[in-house]
Amino acid sequence: MSRYVITGGREGKERLNLLARVMHPTTSQLFKTVGLYETMKCLDVGCGGGHVTRLMASLVGPKGKAVGIDF
Repeated sequence: MSRYVITGGREGKERLNLLARVMHPTTSQLFKTVGLYETMKCLDVGCGGGHVTRLMASLVGPKGKAVGIDF
């Protein structure tokens, strides 16, 4: 099984964590504006560290689905 390695190693992952924290309010507002709701099925293409995918999953709930893909 191959393991995904974020470009930049540990420092790259920390950069993605910081960006996710900074952008969280804007991303949350975007999902509210577009009408993301429970039971939706969502796809996050180019998900990086998966922060946005996890946010989508929390909004669509256990009856929805959020999938993140990256290469």
